[in-house]
This record gives sequence, structure tokens and C-alpha cells, in this order.
Amino acid sequence: MKNRSDSQTYFQASPENKRILIIEDHPIVSHVIASILLEINKNLEITVKSCSNSALAALHEDRQTHPWHRIFLDLDMPGSLGLSLLRHCADMGIAQHCVIVSGTWSEQRNKEVKKIGALGFIKKSSLFDDFKNGLVSAMKGDPIPQGNSSSLLSAALLTPRQRDMLCLLRRGLSSKKIAAQLGISPGTVDNHVSALVSRFGATGRMHAVAMAIELGLLGDPESTYRSRDDGVLPAMTDAKL
Repeated sequence: MKNRSDSQTYFQASPENKRILIIEDHPIVSHVIASILLEINKNLEITVKSCSNSALAALHEDRQTHPWHRIFLDLDMPGSLGLSLLRHCADMGIAQHCVIVSGTWSEQRNKEVKKIGALGFIKKSSLFDDFKNGLVSAMKGDPIPQGNSSSLLSAALLTPRQRDMLCLLRRGLSSKKIAAQLGISPGTVDNHVSALVSRFGATGRMHAVAMAIELGLLGDPESTYRSRDDGVLPAMTDAKL
């Protein structure tokens, strides 16, 4: 894997490989998409762009000699709003290669995506199997099933302890108060938080929480976590972050 500040490339060395472009600013999501795609087909060259400017440059490079087979595109990228990148792809005549992967799904938005000419829409709020099936359909060029909404890849990406940590952070609790809730030391809480921040590629603990909420990983704030004072404490695991 080749890695730059706003770009990653997963590849197998072969000129016959199909080129895949993932335009996504959440590293945890782009990594999972790339991993699933390589599981589907190992003969891919996958490039990830995390901002609109680098994505636009990638869209225009080698268009004639080595075109993009599929472009997986988030709707809300830094430097771009809504469907603007997809409309740019339509102006380039490549919208039919695009698949929207976003947490801002609605029936109206799905219709807009198809009207512009994209293959379809994969919800970040899909169950893992539905998310994977959507990628499989997209690679085949088949209609993309919407599946059931739950929490994007939560079973694959977050342990129960990680979810509890994020839920308590969302409530604005300090490390000391979280430690009291979970029966661990404040230093251990800080270590867990640092690991979560790194995993999400976030700038801080609340940014990590905001990203988890956007990705649909935390669910209902009133029901996800309840303290010992409520008489209900979710079962914890000893899994490390």
C-alpha cells in the first residue's frame, strides 16, 4: 500500500488490473471499502482520495489510457458539497461508473443520484452484510439493494468496550468520570481514547465521537449506554482497542 497525506493506493502489480477510485475522507470507511473490494477481486488497483481537490485531479488523470472502472464517492467531502462531485463526473461523461457511499441517504437523494446517472447508492448505515452485498452489486454493475439500516460496520469495527467509551464521551464525561463508570483507571481511559482518535483519524476525542455519529455507529443516545445509577450496565468485554 502506497500512502501519502491525502492519498492511499492498494494495488496488485499488473497492467490488466481494474482501477478503483474511493473518494472518502473517513480513513476507517475507506479502508473497509478497499478491503472488501480486494476480497471480491484481488486484481484491482484501488486509490483513495480524502479531499475534493486531489479527487478532481485523480478523476482527470489517464482518462483515456487507463480509465476508472468504479468510483465510490462520499457526498460530503472537504471542499465539496452534496452532489457537486457526482455532477462533475456527469459532465466528464463518467457518472455511470460512480457509486455513492454516504450516511445521508433518503429516497429523494437516491432518485437524484440515479437521475444524474450514477449506478446507485450504498448507505453507510447498512448492516455489514448488506453493505458488502452493495459493493458486490456495484462491481458487477447490477442494481444496488438498499438492505436494512443498522450501524455501519459496527460489528466489524467496534468492540463493546469501544462503543461504551464513545457513548460516554458523547455524554461529555471526563476521563475521571468515565473511569468511574467503567471501573478502570483514568489513565486507561486516556489510552483507549487515544487509540480511538487514531483509529478514526480524528483530531480529538469529540471529533472521533462526531465521526462515529455520522457513520451511524452509536445509535440512539438515550438507549445506547445507561449508567450503574440506572441499574443497567451493558456487558463489557476485555477486548483491547
